[in-house]
Parts: sequence; structure tokens; C-alpha cells
Amino acid sequence: MDIASATVTDGHGFTNTSIAMELKWVADPKHLADRVGRLLRTGDLAQAAALTREAQRRQMRSDGAWNHLMRYAMDKGYPEAAFKFYNDMKKRGQMPTAKTYTVMLQGFANQPQSRLLVKKAESVYRSIFSKQSQVKPNIIHSNAMLGVCQRHGDMDSLWRIAGEMPDEGDGRPDERTYSIILAALQHAARNDVQKMDASQIDQIIARQEKMVIEGKRIWADVVYQWKENGLDFNNQLVNSMAYLLLDGVHDSDFYDIFALYNQTMGIPILVKKPTANINASRRRAEFKLTTEHRAQLQISKMDGAVKPAEDVPFVDENNRPINSNAENNRTEEETLMEEEEMEREDDFESLFEPVVTKSVATEPIAAEAGEQQLPKPDNKDLTMILTACFNMTQGSGQGPDYWDLLTKGPDTLRVQPDEVSSMVYMRLLRQTRSSKIAVQTIREQLLPVRLANGNAFHVALATCRRDRRNKHILVLMSELLDMMRKAWILPDPRVLEGYQNFIETLCDDPQVLMNMDGLGKISKHSTLQSLGKQLVTNLRLKSLATLRPHVIQIHEAIQSGKVGPKTRWEDLKENRYGRPQMNGHICLGIMNEARRVIGETLKPEFSKFVSKAEQKILLADSKMLKPYSDSATIKAIQNKTIYPTREQRVAFDEMQMEFLELGMGWIHKKKKKKQQEKVNELLKPPQLEAEVAPEAKPEVETKPEAETKPEAETKPEVETKLEAETKLEAETKPEAETKPEAETKPEAETKA
Repeated sequence: MDIASATVTDGHGFTNTSIAMELKWVADPKHLADRVGRLLRTGDLAQAAALTREAQRRQMRSDGAWNHLMRYAMDKGYPEAAFKFYNDMKKRGQMPTAKTYTVMLQGFANQPQSRLLVKKAESVYRSIFSKQSQVKPNIIHSNAMLGVCQRHGDMDSLWRIAGEMPDEGDGRPDERTYSIILAALQHAARNDVQKMDASQIDQIIARQEKMVIEGKRIWADVVYQWKENGLDFNNQLVNSMAYLLLDGVHDSDFYDIFALYNQTMGIPILVKKPTANINASRRRAEFKLTTEHRAQLQISKMDGAVKPAEDVPFVDENNRPINSNAENNRTEEETLMEEEEMEREDDFESLFEPVVTKSVATEPIAAEAGEQQLPKPDNKDLTMILTACFNMTQGSGQGPDYWDLLTKGPDTLRVQPDEVSSMVYMRLLRQTRSSKIAVQTIREQLLPVRLANGNAFHVALATCRRDRRNKHILVLMSELLDMMRKAWILPDPRVLEGYQNFIETLCDDPQVLMNMDGLGKISKHSTLQSLGKQLVTNLRLKSLATLRPHVIQIHEAIQSGKVGPKTRWEDLKENRYGRPQMNGHICLGIMNEARRVIGETLKPEFSKFVSKAEQKILLADSKMLKPYSDSATIKAIQNKTIYPTREQRVAFDEMQMEFLELGMGWIHKKKKKKQQEKVNELLKPPQLEAEVAPEAKPEVETKPEAETKPEAETKPEVETKLEAETKLEAETKPEAETKPEAETKPEAETKA
């Protein structure tokens, strides 16, 4: 079907009479555009096109209706049809509006990669500058055209369009313009690298170096425009430059990211300036070949295969062509104007010098007379910085420092982490084997705001498994699995399986257990062989105690919950609780492994280290788990999906409400303090106010410090002791009430 001809109605028949009758009810261009939009939403393209053409024949203004037709064709993936609608509109005497050009250019930018579309888009863009055009070119059109060049990888056209933009005035480059150019440089380098192989490592490094140099030249112009012409720094522009540097292969490129954020947002540089490391650069170049997705490279095949449909000239209301001059044909000489400049060496030593002298980390981002407001970091910036720490050879150690600065630091820099930034941080901690920090981060920052998803626990457990030489590792893993019960109704099977595998690995190497905490008392008079068996027994008992709540949860879900077939719809419908379902075969594996460990522990050589009370508990657990080894049970469950029971859902919701209130307890305390201050102010006797009026000012000035200090001291307790809410409030309330008075009294006496 030729979608632009709109001759197929798919059953929605119409006649010229029906079109004429419908136009009687269309009073103005807005109603016409709305009617065409409704027809297109129902898929009746033929009637929508016929209605638009008939309205145009009757001299009605129909630019809105034509715009709907072009946008519909672009959204459906038919840029050729949209281009025909565009030409048909002009043939019938309807002049394109500014919105028409925007719809066409943005539509070309959203199509699959093809350089042929760049030529068509440029023909549309050039018509804006025609003398017959009734549209004033603006920066939106230029940015849309640059977006087309970037999307389809045509750097020659991009530089040509960018070079034609004025340095001053309404059409000068803005922050969006520079963001598009930086992204285009990065994508062009990636496309070139995808064409190389493992024998061209040096060429890959050289191509990435060229990309960084070109990006720095653009950034030099950004800084100049910021200082001279008032260009705004925004997060998107800074992210574009950081993303380009992140695609480099040298440690110096990653260091420049920290310098960039220090320049634009005042974030201090916490890493040391790296030295050249060519081996690390070569490894990164090799890694790019193995990780980047290779494109099908159809651009060269598509170039020249089909000639682009030529644009038609403007016509008047009688379909008579309007002659246009050849002034729009730009010469290629201007595009070669800066060829020699690309050859010279650039000095970028001072490129990332701060644009403000004050430290934004300790002072607010000021906007003095004539001074522009600098952007505040957001989660994308936090993610970029953490990724740079991850990639830099000696940068991982400073990752936690940046995380603390940007998530717990001053208000001018503080960022509330999201799922993406928190996962990048967890992977950074896995790289450095920082198991304690990983567990602490989940406990204090991710769990209270419900960001502790399955991936977070999975990566945190992997961090603990890497940190097996840490003597506190068993305690940390037990705490991690305990927190997982607060995050989900049913546990993440990857975490349970990883924990079981880790315990089994430790059992094979009893010597590692000698210095581990959390294994209980060990007999000092045991032989070496007996000591090893006792350590293994205590380890298994601890692991079974840690897994028992999760095993019981799974058992209850299998016995009383919903067991159904695996379907994608059920996964989507039930996914609002984090991970409220488990695969049956994974559940069977976890249950059978737990029963196997119980059987090993109750063997005579190990059971002598187990008390009778513990043996009784283990026998009960083994009896509960025995049916999961039965062939009938395995057949009934292994291909099913397990969902939680109604009781488990209700209990989980109640626990979540209590936990969230406890996690945000410091906010409630702050509100209570303010309310109590208002009450005290209202109850204060009038004569007392008159007596203490001269000394009231010092107290008022020191109140904020007195209020802030107890909060800072009690907040870690609130976040750490998650299961002692009542006790904690009882302990912190006297602090909050008495400590400010104790602190302000010496100041008042001194000033008096």
C-alpha cells in the first residue's frame, strides 16, 4: 500500500458526499485538525487524508491537519509517505508553518539509520531559509536538523549545518545544540570502532583519542560562550561531555570527568591525577570490541540505492509554481573553512578550570548580580562520577567518598539516589570487595526508600563472597539475608543459592573458619581434626538458622499460596511487591539443598557437636522438607510459579509501613520538635518574655544548631536499629528536649 495515496480504507468506506457533509460541521482549523487526529487514532488514514485535501480545496486553513498526517506517517515508520504529504501540501498551496518543519525534522530523526533520510531532511531544512518561506528560522529547527545528522551518522552534514549557525542572536547555538554535537562525536567514534577487529587496537586507541580531542574543542567553545554570551550550563550538557569522556580509553579521560564536575558544579576532586598506563588503555580498547554491539552496517548499501524524492517548489493558491532563486545552494567552501584548524595541536591544560572560585561544596550555588545559576547534581551526574571511579585504574577506592559526599553531604550537592545510581555504586563496592559498606548502604540508604531490589541484594552477596577473608563476613551475610525479609514477601532465589554455595565452599576449607566471627564457642582442647569438624558443624548450624525464615516462607507459599503455570502476564501482574513469585524448580533446589545440609549435620561425626535441642529442631525441619524430594511433588511443582499467600501479603504490608516509619523517623522527630516549639511559644508567660527579651537573641540564633545536632546524632541509631523503634524513641526524646538547652546556655552566659 502507498500510505501517502491513502486509497485503502480497511473497511472504513466514505464518499465525496460524506466528506462534504462532514466539512459543514468543521467550523475552524482547530476543529479540522482535531477531527483528523481522531480519524488517525482509529487508523482511518484514507478518510483523514481525503478530509484534509477537500478542506484545502475549499481554501480552509489546514496546516494543523497536514501536520497530523505527517506525524502519523513518521510514527508508523513511513518517512517517504510523510515526505509525500509534505510535498502534496505545498502543491495544493498550503505554506508550511514552523510546526510543520519541526514535525518533519524530528520525524526524520526518529527513523532507523539511513543517510538518505539526511538528504531529505536537509531539503526540508533549507526551504525554511527560502525567500518565499513565511517561517522565521529558529534554534529549534537547527537543533532538529542536527539531531537528524547525529541519528544517522552524517558528520559532514552536521558540521555544515553547525557552521552556518550565527554566533549571536536568536539562532545562535544553545546548550541543546552542544549536547547534540557531543553525542554525535561519540556515536561516530563508536561506529568507526565497530568496523575494526582485534588486530587494530592501536587504531581503536587513536580513534578514541581523536573523539576526546574533538569533544574538548567543543567544550572550549561552551566555556567561552558561557563566559561571554551567557550560555547556560545545564545537567544535560554536562552529562553529554561526561559521557563522551567516559567513552575514552585513558585514565586521564576519566580524571577529566572529575575535573568537569568540579568546573561546572563545584564537586571537589577526590582522586589523584593518574599517570600514563598504556597497558590499561589497550585492555579497555580490547574490551570495547567484545562488549559493543556490532551494527549491521547497512548505511553503505543504502546510500545510492534509491534516489531521494526531490522537493517541489512552493505554489500559490492556483497551483502555479513560485520561482525561487538559487541563493539557498550553499557552497562547500565554507565547510572546509576549519580544515587547517583540525591539524594544529590544542592546549587543554586549563580547559576544566572552575568557572567559579568559591567552593560549592561548602557554600550555596550563588546567583549574584549578573552571575548565572550553576546546575545542581542529579542522579545522572552521580552515576557518571561513580562509573568514572569504576573505570579508572586507581579510582575505585574514592567511590565511597563521592557517594557519601553526594548522598549525605551539603544540600547544594545532595542527591537522593535512584535505582540506577545505587546499582552502579553496589557494583563499585563489589569490585573493591567492600562488603561492610555494601551491607551498610542497603541498611541505611536503600532499604528505607524501597530501593533494595533483587539486583542490589544479589550484588551485595557477591561482594561478601569476594570478601571471604573478612572475619566478620558471616555476620554481614546473615544481616543481609535478614534485611531481605524486610524488602520482599518471598526471597530472591539467587541470593539464597549464592549463600548456600558459599557455605559449602567454606565447609571444604575449614582452615579459613579459624578466624571467623559468628561461629560460637570452640573447644580449646580439641584435636586439629576434631576442631575442623566442630567449625564445620557450627558453620552449618549458623547457615541453617539464617536460611530457616526464608525456607519457611517458601514452604508456606507452596502449601497455602497460589501455584500456577509460568506466564508473562502473571509476572507483570504480580510484580508490584518487588519479587513476589519464584520458579518451582528453583524452590525445589533450595529446599533439597537445605535438607541435605541438615542430613550432613546429623551424621554421627558431626552430631556430637550439636545440642539435643538443636537436633530436635533440625529433625523437625528435615521432616518438613522431606516431601520436596518426592517424585510426585517434584513433578507437580518444578514447572510452576509459586506466589505468596494472602497472610504473607498482609504481614508484609504491615511490616513495610512500620519499617518506613522507622526509616524516616528522623523526619517525624523534626516535625515533632517544631510543633513542640510552637506549643512552648504559645504557652510562654508574657512577663517571662519581657524579662528575658535582652537575652533571647543569642538563644534564637543558636537554636538551629541545637536542633540539628541531636538529629545528626540520632539518625544513625534510627537507621541501624531497625527493630527497636519504641526503645529508640524513648532514648532519643530526652536528648532532643534537653540537649539544645544545655548547648545554648553557655553561649547566652558568655555573650551576657
